[in-house]
Amino acid sequence: MAETAPLKRRISRKVTGVNRANDITLGWVEHEYPQLAAWRALAVEWMKGEIQGISSRLSALAVFFEKFLVQRGLPLDPAVFLSRGTILPDFYQTGCPQSKHGIGYNNYIHTFLNFVLLLKFSAPANDG
Repeated sequence: MAETAPLKRRISRKVTGVNRANDITLGWVEHEYPQLAAWRALAVEWMKGEIQGISSRLSALAVFFEKFLVQRGLPLDPAVFLSRGTILPDFYQTGCPQSKHGIGYNNYIHTFLNFVLLLKFSAPANDG
């Protein structure tokens, strides 16, 4: 009787205790939405400077990525998304729950998008 090779077990990449509410690397985005790599990199950079409300900020990013960008079929390239010519639906009205949490998500995403604009799409004026 021929010997068979032992079955290899799949090793889970999930780190114990890491979930969407505390994963500041946004690893779930990399696995579930690889097309959001540019947004993920920007969000990770933004999260490095945040020290409060981490789980709320991460929840807001999840809503922004999934319910707004992906489900609405919006431009996935941040440069196109943020260009003056791109017409977008209102994030709060279309992506956020109508609650205190939704208001918070809207405010966090506003802050995040301002961060992205300043980091990647701004240049110093002639006067500095």
